[in-house]
Amino acid sequence: MFRFSNGLRMHSGFGIDEKGYFIFEGLDLSIRTGVDSWHLEDKNSDTRIWWRDTPGKLLTFEKPLSDHFFIELIKKLEQIEHSSIHPSLINGLFGEAERLFPEINDRSKELFKGFVNYLNFEFDLFSFIKSPKNYSAFCEDIGPCMIGTINNQLILSPEIPKLYSAPTIWAKLTWLINNHFSGPYPLDPLRFNGLNGRKFDWGHLKIEPEFKNEQIEGLVYFFIAKFIIIHEAWADNKSPESLRMLVELIQFKKERPWRYLY
Repeated sequence: MFRFSNGLRMHSGFGIDEKGYFIFEGLDLSIRTGVDSWHLEDKNSDTRIWWRDTPGKLLTFEKPLSDHFFIELIKKLEQIEHSSIHPSLINGLFGEAERLFPEINDRSKELFKGFVNYLNFEFDLFSFIKSPKNYSAFCEDIGPCMIGTINNQLILSPEIPKLYSAPTIWAKLTWLINNHFSGPYPLDPLRFNGLNGRKFDWGHLKIEPEFKNEQIEGLVYFFIAKFIIIHEAWADNKSPESLRMLVELIQFKKERPWRYLY
């Protein structure tokens, strides 16, 4: 099971007829995709079952996927309406924690706002976001859980969250985080000594030289904070300890997990 950033919950599998299916739970506020290849069972307002029209073993929730799937995913998303500018580009960055997790507690909201201020001071985050860039389709869920494969061919899930228009680099960095990143790990060297004391992990990710700079680094940490908040919303943890750990490690202990990749 997976929870998207808009609260939509998704299950998947395949039946005895070898046709794949997706089950979505939550208000029907999503974009429909690929409906020519799927059919919707009779539904109530909160649960919807989509069946694939043709056989083929559906694989989902694989991580990490080869990054060539990112290119195919963006091609598909670019064909879907995404004219609205991302809310953070209109309303500012400070409200993103509450937008993604309305029930998050006040202490965590303030912690997030302080972290955003720190990223701006340390990495000039606000100026970088405002600088002119190419825009493309974006949402916080760009990554392996938005797609599946049938016979090694990429497919979009039949429902996805609303897409926005945002700087093209946002989609790439969000993919890298959703596909490769994990952490922060608990402060327990006996359990996590395989990471050589590091509290974050990127698997076998390699990044391009043009991503090895402070402006990209600050933006990555902003997206990691949102990644953590989305997962805490999935767990309905209104006082997320992992967000506190992230802020402590990056803001106060000067951990630099993006630089692990330099």
